[in-house]
Amino acid sequence: MRINNIQLINIGPYLGSNALEFNPNGNSKNIVLIGGKNGTGKTSLFNAVKICIYGCKAYGYEKENQVYYSDILRIINSQEKLKNEGIAKVVTDITLEDGKKDSMYSLKRMWTLDGKKVQESFSVSRDGQEFCEKEKSDFEKYIFQLIPPDLFKFYFFDGEKISDFIFDDTRHSDFKNAFLKLCGLDTLELILINFRRIYRGSSSKSNLAAEYERVRTEKVSINELINAKSHEKTENAHESVKVDEEIALLENSYSDEGGVDIDTWNSMHDELSKEDSVRTESRKWLKDIANNVLPFVILSEQLNEVKTQIELESKVHSENIVRQEINNPRLANKLLDIFNNLHIEHPEDLTRRVIDEIIITISDDETLDCT
Repeated sequence: MRINNIQLINIGPYLGSNALEFNPNGNSKNIVLIGGKNGTGKTSLFNAVKICIYGCKAYGYEKENQVYYSDILRIINSQEKLKNEGIAKVVTDITLEDGKKDSMYSLKRMWTLDGKKVQESFSVSRDGQEFCEKEKSDFEKYIFQLIPPDLFKFYFFDGEKISDFIFDDTRHSDFKNAFLKLCGLDTLELILINFRRIYRGSSSKSNLAAEYERVRTEKVSINELINAKSHEKTENAHESVKVDEEIALLENSYSDEGGVDIDTWNSMHDELSKEDSVRTESRKWLKDIANNVLPFVILSEQLNEVKTQIELESKVHSENIVRQEINNPRLANKLLDIFNNLHIEHPEDLTRRVIDEIIITISDDETLDCT
């Protein structure tokens, strides 16, 4: 694989469109050196090429997720992120030999920004002909077999980090030892090992030197442990993302087969509880209607008859009370005294006639009311 062109749009310090062309003279010159001051974008360039080729798998994720998009946001130019709708893009043109001829491939990975939301698109074309989805998937698998993501760093070296492979005692020790032996630079390491062996065999070494050696060794062990734990933390974070992805897939599969997730189940349970409460209130209302209202509706005619009967009985009772009071001798005596004081002739007959007229009048009124 040979990289011909790289185009960066709003990636890292590369604002707008920036193109780099690599045209080595002759196929034998297959190494390209890129130089620049610190902060000018060398590391951003390597990261952009890696992400363009591998996508989310460059970070160890099986598929795109929120953590991956957060990583993408960090590499997009800060001025572009200030826009409500931004765009970032990496285009890598490469030449691949399939055993018959050299073919030109163009890999384009683009991100659109909508606030903090990121959407990614990826396309591949060969000799100007864009791949369909199946062809694109096959090409990605082919690239992974050709250069797996874990080997990317051995093909694209970051000069600022080369020293870590050689001089750091606690990182990449396997690669460091292999590199030293390959280049014949392990003489100093051999001298140091022999010196330590001879020094440990000497009976005259001081307690201070022994303590220094112990502390130094302990420091190396602690640094190794710290790096191991840091690596373990990173692996756990990736594993957590993978577990979340598996859970999401299982939930989707469960939902496709008719299952109900816990949130939906709780929502349905709440709705059923509300519906049950409404039914309870409705039953209580119906019960009150049946006990307190419906009987009077059903027996309305009988109740009207009873009401009429009660009114008649009340009137009769009132008439009887009036009659008793009229027939009371006290009323007759009172009238007789009045007539005597007025010197009316035959007061007893007049008293009797008045009382009889009152009784007749009351009887006539009652008859009219009954009618």
